[in-house]
Amino acid sequence: MEVQVCQLCSGRSDKMKPTIRDVAKEAGVSPSTVSRVLTKSAYVAEDKEKRVLEAIEKLNFRPNVVARSLRLKTTNTVGLLIPDITNPFFPEVAKGVEDVAHEKGYNIMLCNTENDDKKEKNYVELLKGRQVDGLIIAKAGEEFKHLQETIKSGVPISFIDRPVDVSGADQIISDNIQGMKLAVEKLYSLGHTKIGLISGPKDLHIVNERNIGFQKAMSNLELEINSDWLFSEKFSVNGGRNAAMKLLKQDNHPTAIICSSDVLAIGFIDSLIEAGFAVPEYMSVIGFDDISFTKYLRPKLTTIRQAKYEMGAKAFEMLLARINDKEINPKKIILDVEIKERETVTNPRKENFQKASIS
Repeated sequence: MEVQVCQLCSGRSDKMKPTIRDVAKEAGVSPSTVSRVLTKSAYVAEDKEKRVLEAIEKLNFRPNVVARSLRLKTTNTVGLLIPDITNPFFPEVAKGVEDVAHEKGYNIMLCNTENDDKKEKNYVELLKGRQVDGLIIAKAGEEFKHLQETIKSGVPISFIDRPVDVSGADQIISDNIQGMKLAVEKLYSLGHTKIGLISGPKDLHIVNERNIGFQKAMSNLELEINSDWLFSEKFSVNGGRNAAMKLLKQDNHPTAIICSSDVLAIGFIDSLIEAGFAVPEYMSVIGFDDISFTKYLRPKLTTIRQAKYEMGAKAFEMLLARINDKEINPKKIILDVEIKERETVTNPRKENFQKASIS
């Protein structure tokens, strides 16, 4: 029996999707060169890269992502888990992650864990099921078992912002102890000796570090710590408000307060002013983070600046290195912090300071 082969099936029709080989032929390069341009996995000479990109545009080439993922066992996707999307600190970190990921040809899947270990665990399992190439995590709480198991299963992880007690993963955090030291020393230089602290949730390692930094700095300067002026609240504006209400019920007030986050400071200052206590004339306030709009508040917030964008960008670079070589030794990077002095700190109030009147 004679078998006739359809002419349309024996060659590529104009209606069929172009392949990497078609792009390579059009650009005058090898298919492997086209692949390197698409994945950004290795250096390609500028003239060759230009020809490949022009060929892709001319042929309207769209890579088969699913097929490539199955073949290369990679999805070029990374999961980013943050504990509170409403806290302006984390979108700035996420911007650093996303910018570098985009540059390297990766996509980001963003998950908001709401500081809930159970939700974090569920998201990790979901992302593993989606075959993500790695995870970048700002820890929700102090439960680490599921993450240690994830690392042992071969999933690369970079932890950001919040220190963790796990092995086999990279970490990039800020110098929390130094940040509190800078805050205390700044207030002391202005004459403050009665200093309080509003910290975050007690179950977070990052909060413990900042509390340690506060205690060490106060001890080094031989300043007494008044337990009545120590508060633990959620990292939120309402947390700052709660601390203010508790403090204002007391007869004796500090002359300065350090807040473990800017959102705490914003809520605290707002409540003070509403109650008729001027900032910084009655009480100086220092935040921690330097989120983007603090310099636009009235009064402008003095705060400890964290390198948020840099943290996110470096976290992705570290994760990509581990994706490409899972045998490299884990790294822990501690980023420098600095104080940004604006309008919420001044010299301590006089003993006869009068509360401002409010209508």
